Amino acid sequence: MNALKKSLLWLAFSALVALAVYLWALREDPELAARMAEVPTQVQEVVAPGSTAVAPPAPVDTSTEEPAPTAMPDPALPVLEASDTAAASGLKALLGDAFFSAMLEPHSLLRRIVVTIDNLPNDRLSMKYRVVRAVPGEFVVSGNEAALTISDANAARYDALLQVLLTADAAHWVAGYRQWYPLLQQAYAEMADPRELFNDRVLAVIDHLLAVQVPANARPLTHPGVLYRYADPALEATSAGAKILHRMGAAHAAKVQARLREIRALLASSKP
Repeated sequence: MNALKKSLLWLAFSALVALAVYLWALREDPELAARMAEVPTQVQEVVAPGSTAVAPPAPVDTSTEEPAPTAMPDPALPVLEASDTAAASGLKALLGDAFFSAMLEPHSLLRRIVVTIDNLPNDRLSMKYRVVRAVPGEFVVSGNEAALTISDANAARYDALLQVLLTADAAHWVAGYRQWYPLLQQAYAEMADPRELFNDRVLAVIDHLLAVQVPANARPLTHPGVLYRYADPALEATSAGAKILHRMGAAHAAKVQARLREIRALLASSKP
């Protein structure tokens, strides 16, 4: 056996002897055992010469801290997944049964409202998830292929929508919005950053629609294919909400914007 192996065996034997003596001493000397029990189990970090020791942070007693508040559902509202019946009942009371049945999609109602509002400043609406069905009647134009414009008669297609918007005053619209806001916010959080507020988005959308200027005279159109397009590229590039205001005509658009200003003033006065 070489010298290295002999040294390792001797060290191992010495360690076993030392451990045996230590355990025997603890058994035979109760005071020693008590003193050893008082030694903290935390091991201090070895500090190099010239450095400064940083004491470990003291444990934080959290027994008296209050738990973080959690968002509680409004007991007066159904859960979002089962809200269609109650939401439809509220809208029918505000808009009338006939209009609701003819113009609104009843399934996933609150989610559709959120998606529709959120899409208005975008270049197009989601046809699959919009809440309002296509307005009845055919798109009406005037003139010939060389000079096409939206016909004044086209505005009549939006009469029912305008009547419903104006029948209920701004306070009624805002009251219903505030009542259902917790579920509207929940639906918005599913499709946007959960830290963002749907109310902020609503105000931004209203501001976008109020900035739209609808001229008294209809704008020229082109007909390159199935759909009509505005001849002015800047007008064609406007949002879906702006195009709706243009299609309904200047008179209707002015009434819609007037009601939106009233609604915005009430929404901005206090957050839901």
